[in-house]
Amino acid sequence: MRPILFFLLIVTITSCNRKFSGDLQQKPGGLEIMHPFGFVNATDLSEVLFFAKAENKLVFLDVYTDWCLPCQIMDEDVFSNNELAHYYDERFVSYKVNAEKGTGPLIAINYDVPAYPTLLFLNTEGEVLVKKLGSARRLEMFDLADEAVAKGVMPEESDN
Repeated sequence: MRPILFFLLIVTITSCNRKFSGDLQQKPGGLEIMHPFGFVNATDLSEVLFFAKAENKLVFLDVYTDWCLPCQIMDEDVFSNNELAHYYDERFVSYKVNAEKGTGPLIAINYDVPAYPTLLFLNTEGEVLVKKLGSARRLEMFDLADEAVAKGVMPEESDN
């Protein structure tokens, strides 16, 4: 039993400090992409909401912590999927926020985040369309996106 616990401890410690080391790319509206999935580099959520409104997209918000193993698994297994990244990039401005750093604690309080990861799909006013506590697999991420898009349609757009 102890060797298994030791192995899990080593895996968790070594993977907690993993950062995206790729080149930053620029989105057309000005925010930098800091992750292959398309997560933008922004100082706060209001900047992301403003950008999403300008792009006519919704916001996908991944609230995580460095020590969260399910968060790390999502980074490796879900957010690394090119098909899912393309699907989200067409519909959302995606933003990762560490719930324990910077503006993260305030976001976690404002959106009543009780567990990590918490996946939030917001309209451009910052209102929650879909909230998922805990991790999600790739296929569920497609379903969550579709649900958010369906709820995020403005009434004047649905009359066409």
